[in-house]
Amino acid sequence: MNNFLKFFIKKISNIEFKLFFFNEIFQSVYFFINYIPGSFGVLCRGFFIKIFLKKSKGLPLLQTNIAIQYPENMTIGSNFGCNSNCYINAIGGINFGNNVLIGPNVIISSGKHPIDGKEKTIFERPTELKTIIIGNDVWIGGNSSILPGIKIANGTVVGANSVITADTEPYTVYAGNPARKIRSR
Repeated sequence: MNNFLKFFIKKISNIEFKLFFFNEIFQSVYFFINYIPGSFGVLCRGFFIKIFLKKSKGLPLLQTNIAIQYPENMTIGSNFGCNSNCYINAIGGINFGNNVLIGPNVIISSGKHPIDGKEKTIFERPTELKTIIIGNDVWIGGNSSILPGIKIANGTVVGANSVITADTEPYTVYAGNPARKIRSR
C-alpha cells in the first residue's frame, strides 16, 4: 500500500489543484446526468457539458454512457452528436468542427504513453499530449478509434470498426485497421 500511495502522489503532483478540483466536480455531477434517459437526458447533458467546454457553438447532443475526460480542452462546433458508450479523452486537446456525428463505442484520445526504452515502466511514464483535430461534416462510424495527434479532414467518413492512425484527406471514406482510403465522397 505504501508503494501505491507514493506512486499516486507522484502521478498527481504534476496536476494543478485547480484543474484537479475542477475535473472532480465535473465527473461527480456528470456521473448522474450521464444516465438520464430520453430526449430530456440528451438536453441535460448538452447544457451541462457546455459549461465546461473550452468553446462550443451549439448544443451538443450526447446520448447516455459517454465518458468525457478534460472537457476544458475540447472545442465543439455546431451540430455535434455523439452516440452511446463513447470514450473521449481531451487531455491533449480535441477540436471538433461543425456537423460532426460520432457512432456508438468510439474511442477518441489525445494522450499517449511512450513505450521506447527500459528505464521506466510504461505505467510510470508521463502522458504525451497530442491534439486531435476533427473537421467539418465528419462521420465517425461505431467501434472506431482515433489515435492521438490525428487530423480528420473536412468531409471524412470513417467506416465502422476502423482505427485511424494517420491524417485523412478531405471528402473521403476510410475503413479498416489500420484505416485506409477506400473512395472519395
